[in-house]
Amino acid sequence: MSLTNSQYGFVTTARASTRYNTSKADNRREVVMAINKSKSEQMDVGIAVLDFDTFEFTLMDFCDTSLFVRTVNQIDIHQPTIVIAPEGPNLQFEKLRYILASNLDDTVEQRLEKARLFDVDNGVEYFKTHSHLKDCELSSSLNDRKLSVGAASALFSSCLESKLLKPTHKVRVSFVDNEKFMLIDSCAIKDLELVSSLNGSGTTLFSFLNKCTTKMGQRLLRTSIIQPLMNVDSIKLRLESVTELLSQENIMLATKNILKNFPDLDRLFASFLNPESNISQEQMINNILALKSTLLLCGDILNCLEQTESPLFTQVKEILKHENIESSLLLINKFIHEDCRMAKKSIEAAHQRANAVKSGVNGLLDVSRSVRETILEQVGEYVQSLSMENNAVVEYRHDKSRGFFLKIKSSTAFDNPDFINIIKKKNGIECTTIDLLKQSSRFGEIMAEINNISSIIISELYEQSCENTPIFFMISEAIATVDLFCCFASFISSQSKSYICPEFGNYIHIRQSRHPILENFIADFIPNDYSCVPEISRFQIITGANMSGKSVYLKQIAYILIMAQMGLYVPADYATIKIHKSILSRLSSDTSDLNASTFSNEMTEICRILKNAQQESFIIIDELGRGSSLRDGFSICLAILEHLSATRATVFTTTHFKEIAEILGNKSCVLASHMESIEVDGKLESKFKLEPGKLEVECYGIKYAESCQMLPLELLTESKLVAGLLKQQVQKCNDPHSKLVSKRKKLVLELYFALNQMRSLECTVAYKLDLLRTLQAKFVEEINDVSS
Repeated sequence: MSLTNSQYGFVTTARASTRYNTSKADNRREVVMAINKSKSEQMDVGIAVLDFDTFEFTLMDFCDTSLFVRTVNQIDIHQPTIVIAPEGPNLQFEKLRYILASNLDDTVEQRLEKARLFDVDNGVEYFKTHSHLKDCELSSSLNDRKLSVGAASALFSSCLESKLLKPTHKVRVSFVDNEKFMLIDSCAIKDLELVSSLNGSGTTLFSFLNKCTTKMGQRLLRTSIIQPLMNVDSIKLRLESVTELLSQENIMLATKNILKNFPDLDRLFASFLNPESNISQEQMINNILALKSTLLLCGDILNCLEQTESPLFTQVKEILKHENIESSLLLINKFIHEDCRMAKKSIEAAHQRANAVKSGVNGLLDVSRSVRETILEQVGEYVQSLSMENNAVVEYRHDKSRGFFLKIKSSTAFDNPDFINIIKKKNGIECTTIDLLKQSSRFGEIMAEINNISSIIISELYEQSCENTPIFFMISEAIATVDLFCCFASFISSQSKSYICPEFGNYIHIRQSRHPILENFIADFIPNDYSCVPEISRFQIITGANMSGKSVYLKQIAYILIMAQMGLYVPADYATIKIHKSILSRLSSDTSDLNASTFSNEMTEICRILKNAQQESFIIIDELGRGSSLRDGFSICLAILEHLSATRATVFTTTHFKEIAEILGNKSCVLASHMESIEVDGKLESKFKLEPGKLEVECYGIKYAESCQMLPLELLTESKLVAGLLKQQVQKCNDPHSKLVSKRKKLVLELYFALNQMRSLECTVAYKLDLLRTLQAKFVEEINDVSS
């Protein structure tokens, strides 16, 4: 049994580059990605990715959008250093190359390969040569993956030609089902600062949540943030494991204490995939010793998790109990001394290489070691006799280049014809003798023989250990999973305010929620509620004064949705979350593209949102239309929002156009609200609290400018007069009768949807009657308010 992405969920535009530097979590490594696209108009894409640190070969096939949003998302996730794409006059290939050029960092090499290299049959043959999968396993695994196998063919061919990959190298193959993960587009990843800060030094969601103690756990955390789960059962399995750790804090602390001793298992185990690789004998021994300590630590983790009962921990324990772990330890102990330790210095490595193999494993090796000990005894006796003859302190040393030599500590000079190659030092001399040179020659020969025999034994042990690489990588994924759950539990327990386990339904209802990051920097952070029912309030328009917290409100709900679908508790008193397939965003921020205006970038990103919006999308848009003239910005904003309301996507948008909230607010799915602000002594004071309806405070921009005291008083007085004249003109054009009719229609539709939802409720008749009475009273009150 293996913990795979598909089972358990572990694992654009003309905008400037959106790739992110996460060097704090991962060192720069060589990653090659090949992208294959069908020649038809269908947006079927296949991707192959090879990570040369871990020799993991990932295949994925999916149906992309017209702007290759999922493809760009995979670039953000894997951060390739080389990207291979098909060359040719096909229009789809040209569009793919354009999208890649717009989204790849300058440091990424883009290779264009002929379309014939993206051949499925060649790809299958490459996998037969470079993977451990048997023919029958290949046939079943690669079936219906023609595009990604074709991409793999081009990747293998290019890497072999450039000698990045050797003909003897082996890879481990894994498959990813992208349809089981939420899509967070590149702009949203950047706008929400999920893994990289906009200013380069701020707090990201990754850095904020990261309490992992292993490299594998950090990589899994990063992937979980960028690719949250969509399967409710998988999310609940994660939450159950995290809840169990929170209820048994001693287990969490003990487990984290052991996890910090694990090396980077992905890189360690990758070295066993290719035993023919040109690594030194010392490195082989170090890898074997690291493997031994890792397998022993697995036993310690197993003991820590013995009392856990959640399904994912049960599966982790099954992996850590695998019989191949014990057999691997027995194999290592059979050949390697128990007291052998990893070598860091060259002198330690030489000693380790000669003595790592146990006595009794090879008779010739034992004889050679005996001869070595005899030579060392003879040299010791010889040096002792020289010390007595010369009445001086004489010691000997051994150097790889010089062999045995003498160190004589003496304050007076003396003449001995036996001493040759004399080197004067501050506190004496260094020299050698003819007899010592002979012993050096004998010692060098016997050490070469010892090292040669040891090398053969170590290489055989290394090759035998390679047979267990499948279980080794299962261990790596299991340990990463345990580290992720400990990270989540440790993060939650370290928070001073409440985090709760989210529930899941077909609507969003969150009480007293908080921004997970900002609440740690703002002493009296104001919590807010979210209520989003598909038929009544799936489209929310938020108005409010400047600096009243509108943008924070948008980001806050996005963070909560991502954290919930990661399988993490959320900062609120209560939360029911609807599962979304994608998060799309357009947030107000300065562009890094010097060749495009603010409005141009805004329209480019809105175009991407319009093409990718669907019923299961969650869209956040901040101050749409602000980059153009007032009339044009208002018209475009209204048209775009009205179109989005028809897509049935969940939309949260902020705007300073209060009239848009009034116009669209009559639709049954639209809810208009505002961030509360009040006037105190003529100054505007923000309450950072969401309230229903439109903001009653007028001219808040002017009031904000007054409170800042940056503009001349006469200028502010003139602006108030102009604002008053404009208000009078607007009032003349308003038709109060049509507004009343629209509001009544909306109330009737909302009543209809509420009654429909009540029909599906599983509750007692008495409870339904109470709800009906409450609903009746509310409807009568609101319809009377509208009529009066």
